[in-house]
Amino acid sequence: AQSLLSNFGLKESIVSFKRVESGLINSTFVLNSSNNSYILQAINTNVFPNYEKGLENILTVGNWLKSKNYSYSFPLPIKGQYLKVENEVWRLMPYVKNSISYNRVSSLNQVKSAANCLGEFYHHLSDFNTENLSITLPNFHHGNWIIKKFEEALLNGEKERLLSIKALINEVEKELPILKKWKKVCNSLPKRVVHYDTKINNFLFDKKTGEVLALIDLDTIMPGCVLSDIGDMIRTYSNPVGEESKEIDKVV
Repeated sequence: AQSLLSNFGLKESIVSFKRVESGLINSTFVLNSSNNSYILQAINTNVFPNYEKGLENILTVGNWLKSKNYSYSFPLPIKGQYLKVENEVWRLMPYVKNSISYNRVSSLNQVKSAANCLGEFYHHLSDFNTENLSITLPNFHHGNWIIKKFEEALLNGEKERLLSIKALINEVEKELPILKKWKKVCNSLPKRVVHYDTKINNFLFDKKTGEVLALIDLDTIMPGCVLSDIGDMIRTYSNPVGEESKEIDKVV
């Protein structure tokens, strides 16, 4: 950790560091020096193979929001770069002071505050040209592509296995018209900058006021349909046991 901090050009001594256990994809650590705190992340390059284009997207959107006086923190990688060390790709970001994240919603105010933060994000990016961004995760949240993969699985799957899950297949097929309708509605809307992962723990809240301070986890930012973000919010905020619960029977 000390070596990485030095490679980012910071001449501070680390006094402590700890792993952040929440988060499913990247490995995240909090570093504390005598003067500052930082977030250090190892990027999962299997999930994000186009991480360099992803960094360009983050910086482009972040600098645009800065020019528009976005009133929330949008933590950008320090030095605007990632470092590759021994086949690991690392980034360092400022730590948002007095912040806390939650894995599940516990009050209506949290929902309102997160929605306000995202609403302002869209508002300030309403005149942004989405052609300035790269598609870093092809077919992400792409309904028709998912339907095609499902149909291929039905054609090529092992017959015994398909028979054993017939009830589940029927349930999925019953819902497919919703995916098709969703795609149709999305195609009728303008293409916008979309966060694509608006679950509650990607908003940092002020420990004292309970209001959102920052929007984080920006690897999935791409051009897309705002209904992806709104749908993600509804799906995760209305789930009483939270996004990462293993108690599947309690997910409603």
